[in-house]
Amino acid sequence: MGITTIFNNGVLGLTAQNRALGTISNNIANASTSGFKASETQFSDFVLSDRTGNKDPGNGVRAFERLDHSGGTVTRTDITTNAAINGNGFFIVQDLAAQAGTTATTAQTSDDSVFLTRSGDFSPDKEGRLVNGAGKALMGFKLDPASGTGSFGSLSSMTPVSLSGLQDYREASTQASLNLNLPYDQAPVAGEITTANTTGVVLNMVDKNGADGAMALRFLKTGQAEDGTSTWQVFNAGVVGADGKPVGNGNVNDPTTWKSLGTLNFARNGTLTGGPTGSPVTLTLNPGGDFSQTTLD
Repeated sequence: MGITTIFNNGVLGLTAQNRALGTISNNIANASTSGFKASETQFSDFVLSDRTGNKDPGNGVRAFERLDHSGGTVTRTDITTNAAINGNGFFIVQDLAAQAGTTATTAQTSDDSVFLTRSGDFSPDKEGRLVNGAGKALMGFKLDPASGTGSFGSLSSMTPVSLSGLQDYREASTQASLNLNLPYDQAPVAGEITTANTTGVVLNMVDKNGADGAMALRFLKTGQAEDGTSTWQVFNAGVVGADGKPVGNGNVNDPTTWKSLGTLNFARNGTLTGGPTGSPVTLTLNPGGDFSQTTLD
């Protein structure tokens, strides 16, 4: 081995180590970057062979990076348009420049304009398209609303994922909770039930079509013992649908149309102790119309 080879090997070694330090620096700088994939520097010998096939391994070292494709930590952001992939796979994205002059749903995808990423920090732009922090639009396959099918597997059939024109999806109410204070000093009612001797509250609900509605609840004090415990009866005093019209025959101003939902027992200190037998309180609401049966606890 000549002096030139020795110096050359030293230079190659320093170059390889410098590249390794650069890789480490890049990993540290992007430790908090969404979707970033760290790299690992690996080294290999330069092995030369002569015309006879003899191997000469002492000719320096080279460095190369290997990308780590293992899944990172999924972080909750509370942003409804952010996404993450749990397992293998990538998001397909495209530069917005390739979408210039197109509508939010026009396909302009080709092999040389798409990228793969694990970064799911998507948010809508001014046209409603979902773009990530790098400014690239999320791409997807469009489904036929009637059949639920689409053309998959071809980049040319992909379109930008857009929220433009979409309506919020809202599930029908099936469970509700209620916090309120009932007047302790109200006298028990033994005679006619009126709106004056009952306490009311409105429970907002969502029907099967995702529209808003409401149920009026009225509370009637039916008894109070010497130890300070009390009993209240709960009524469905009427339901109003999304169109503002009553559902069923209930009328909040006509106590004769109210439907009893059950009774509530309270301790002396006002703590709710349960139903008639002291069991946990669960009231079943049947609003009718487009509303689902709802459990109130």
